[in-house]
Amino acid sequence: MHTPGPWRIRPTIPQPDDEGIWCAIVAADTSTVADVHESFDLDSEGDATLIAAAPDLLEAAKDCLSIVGEDPQWGAAVTISALLRAAIEKAEGR
Repeated sequence: MHTPGPWRIRPTIPQPDDEGIWCAIVAADTSTVADVHESFDLDSEGDATLIAAAPDLLEAAKDCLSIVGEDPQWGAAVTISALLRAAIEKAEGR
């Protein structure tokens, strides 16, 4: 299980002891889901954006799987279903 979405990015005010924390990912109740640390390759913003989108992406994958079906019978849908199932299982820690 995970903290329910939506999640958003909350910039942080740098502190001497924050170990390079660039921003926090927070839930709707403002609890911190994750801290994103500043990286030397400047991917922090992209990483934070992707993390914040995770609950929405998981729900979209589940919705798509329900449209394609758990047991599709035609070529492309079989591949799509397998990819969606794998992504959902990874996101849910299975």
